[in-house]
Amino acid sequence: MNCEKNIQATYELYHLIEKNEYDKVKELCHPDFKFYSSINSPLNADEFVTQEKGHMDAFPGFKMTVIETFAKEDKVAAYLTFSGVQSKTYLGLEPTHRPVYFSLMFMLTFKDGKVIENRAHYNGQDIMKQLGS
Repeated sequence: MNCEKNIQATYELYHLIEKNEYDKVKELCHPDFKFYSSINSPLNADEFVTQEKGHMDAFPGFKMTVIETFAKEDKVAAYLTFSGVQSKTYLGLEPTHRPVYFSLMFMLTFKDGKVIENRAHYNGQDIMKQLGS
C-alpha cells in the first residue's frame, strides 16, 4: 500500500470514529493490531474499539478533525483536533456539560492495507482541567 492510500485510510478511520461506526473501525484494524495510549499498555482491536466508544459516548455529537497528515513508507502521522461537550460520564467524571477542545497526535503503522499499530499522544490532564476536574 502506498503512502497516499495510508493517508486516505487514516482519514477514514477518524471519520468512522466520529460517525460512531465502530464495526467499520474494527474492519480497518489488522488482526495483530495494537493501540498505545501509554507506552507499556497496548490494547487489541476489540479493547481499542470498546475504549474509544466509551470515551466518545461521553461527548455526543463530538467533532474529530484531521488537520494535517505526514506519511513515510508504512507510517502516517496525523494531527487532529477534538471538540465536544461532556454530557455523559467520562473516566468516572459525571457529566459537566462543559466544552472541551484539544489536539491529538497519532502515529499509525500499516500492514496489508490495515492499521497494525496506532500510538496516541494527547494531554489527558488538559482535558480533565477543561472539564473542571
